[in-house]
Amino acid sequence: MKKSVKVTAALMAATLCFASMPLSAFAATKLATQHTTASEQGKSFTKKWNKRLKYQYGPSSTASIEYYFTIGYDTFMFNEDYVTACFCPTGYYVQGRVENGCAKSAYTSRESGMLTGKADVTHFGSNVDYWLYLTSGT
Repeated sequence: MKKSVKVTAALMAATLCFASMPLSAFAATKLATQHTTASEQGKSFTKKWNKRLKYQYGPSSTASIEYYFTIGYDTFMFNEDYVTACFCPTGYYVQGRVENGCAKSAYTSRESGMLTGKADVTHFGSNVDYWLYLTSGT
């Protein structure tokens, strides 16, 4: 294998590894963690669904920010559980996580002032956990 191909492959692997790092790998102050399950949201896995969940963070309703994410189950190509479209205002950071019934999890990108991408795992088990992390810092 040529040296340039090996270097390119190593860089790609490092990039993929960094993109899927959990929030704890970043120097950030965790402000809030939201957790829910499909059953808590009244959802089952007999057909596809999605649900947007909104939260408030701050000392009062007049001095708070709104942040949110979308959770769901899709059956298009294969059965998958996902979290997507996590959002918070600029100055804060948000990241979503989904975990299936066999403890396999995936994280969205960590973003500030824009929507995150999608993180999904193959569906397994009778329940799925979803997390939304709100942080400050870089």
